Amino acid sequence: MPTIEPVEKITPESENNRGLTACDPLGIATAIDGVSVNTTSPDLFINNNSRAGDLLELETNTANFLVDFGSTPNGTINAKTATFLDSATQIFYFDDVTIKGRMQVKSNHNAVMFVAGDFTMSGASSLTIPDNSSLTIIIKGKLKIGNGAQVYTPDNGVTDQGKPVFSIYSSYNGNDTGIEFSCGTRELYAVIYAPLTKVKVTSAVGFKGSILGDTVIVSGAGGIHFDTALNEASFGGSSSGGNGSASKLVFKGWRFTPVEQSNE
Repeated sequence: MPTIEPVEKITPESENNRGLTACDPLGIATAIDGVSVNTTSPDLFINNNSRAGDLLELETNTANFLVDFGSTPNGTINAKTATFLDSATQIFYFDDVTIKGRMQVKSNHNAVMFVAGDFTMSGASSLTIPDNSSLTIIIKGKLKIGNGAQVYTPDNGVTDQGKPVFSIYSSYNGNDTGIEFSCGTRELYAVIYAPLTKVKVTSAVGFKGSILGDTVIVSGAGGIHFDTALNEASFGGSSSGGNGSASKLVFKGWRFTPVEQSNE
């Protein structure tokens, strides 16, 4: 067996400067503010009144309810042209997103959602991303995918165009947990970029992809597996544009922090 270098042990004294700087090469708050809109966007609510739950299907430019018993907004949802991380794309704008039914990306489409408020999946809800499709969520509020919710992603986490199949970019910097996953009965593939907030993953199954957060908490029987294919991945927009280079997520290593002991 080869000799493995031990990870650096972080003592309480070396953590005194924690929080004074953030690992945020993308300048995510500025990037997200750059695609914000001045007008009020509608809420997205996917109901569960039908037998399997209402169903919203996302294409690159439009979204429509294939099953609708009380979901909103009504009619076709149209994306707007914007530029995010130097990539021209089509973006669906919403205020709060509440999913109690089903949402899916149409095969061979790349959908991008901007959420000004919170994104919540609860109950027996589901999100499905088929092979060679992708979903990117750009969010200013909190994202929570709770117990009972299912996220179905392809085993291959990068499309033929080099886009991660499921990406989350968050600029939330409040006191609460900004990104929380406690869902699923199968391995989830996602790329999470949330340098200003806490990211919490509680699951009995594996998490594959990458996570960047101010604090990352992982519990449960599942582990985290970094996908080296992400070294060559780019932002999951619909088309390339701008003069900037593609953003990349690179695994640098692990640090070990001892658990604080309670005096109680």
